[in-house]
Amino acid sequence: MFRVVLYALLLCSGAAALIYEVIWQRQLILVFGASTPAISAVLTSFMGGLALGSLLFGRRVDRMRRPLAAYGLVELGIAGSALAVPALLAGSNGLYTWAYQDLGFEQGWLHALRYGLCAVVLLIPTTLMGATFPLMGRILTRSDETLGRETGVFYAVNTLGAVIGCLLAGFVLIPTIGMHGAGMTAVALNVTVATGALLAAMRAPVNQDEPIGPVVPTEDSTGLSARRRALLGLYAVSGFAAMGYQIVWTRLTSIYTTSNILAFTTIVSVFLIGIAAGSWLYSTVLDRRRRWLGGFFAAGHIAIGLYAVGLLYWLPRLSIWLCDKEFIGTRVAPWKYPAGEVLLSMAMVLPPTLIMGALLPTVVR
Repeated sequence: MFRVVLYALLLCSGAAALIYEVIWQRQLILVFGASTPAISAVLTSFMGGLALGSLLFGRRVDRMRRPLAAYGLVELGIAGSALAVPALLAGSNGLYTWAYQDLGFEQGWLHALRYGLCAVVLLIPTTLMGATFPLMGRILTRSDETLGRETGVFYAVNTLGAVIGCLLAGFVLIPTIGMHGAGMTAVALNVTVATGALLAAMRAPVNQDEPIGPVVPTEDSTGLSARRRALLGLYAVSGFAAMGYQIVWTRLTSIYTTSNILAFTTIVSVFLIGIAAGSWLYSTVLDRRRRWLGGFFAAGHIAIGLYAVGLLYWLPRLSIWLCDKEFIGTRVAPWKYPAGEVLLSMAMVLPPTLIMGALLPTVVR
């Protein structure tokens, strides 16, 4: 029952995070313009904050006596800092306009200012979001034998929550109650998660919240350290490619969709669905076949690359059948909006993201 509560907290936390991302992406595009650099600035700032939070808290989480209580406080911090984002965005809007109109910044300097403003505005909430992953991993992972499987499960649950949040924000909350209402919904989710985590920390069995020893295999430490550095370096390149794919695929989808926000929401949702399913696939299949992991890491990246190259060939042809309402060269009636757009996004993104989702628990294991 205790783990079920933790998974429910993870689900709600993931939903709140993606509601914020969709809202902030839309608000920042209103400030900086609906361009690929604007979208990449938002994603860069968001992912950079997540990485920073994971790094800072990951170094300290094994020494924490009450990580579940710390998780609750972090969720409260996310809610509080997210409330300040609209005011910071208003200030950045004035600064960006001043730099463009009064100082006459050239395009390169405007891009640099755009990235800097995004980073400042989103730094605190996204850093705290990044802290939730090592904290929850510390709480849920009890031994090295179950490390990969448990990582796959809680990563899948958190990502599933992100899918729900992304879909709610793009298709329900923003159209019905506006961006302010959607933002307050995310804040309420964070406060609910924080309350649940703090109550669970008070009621948790003693052994559920005690520190465990670091999960370190008994191999030679020097050789293992070199292996880890090499593997983490390769995984960093993998992350570089994954975010590049997301931006390019969002841009491609916007050609066939009615709005940029629909393209962004659709691609991010399908991206996360694939990652969640891939993480679950690892926990149920690959973790039991550990001799395959090195081969899977290599073959998975080759498959993603080949699929992305093939996509350039067959995507225009598939889009005609699925999304072109004026197409009359076939007896098969094209799918109506937005069903065709969703199916096109799934065909583009789902197969490679299934592999991407399985890569994180593979690397952890």
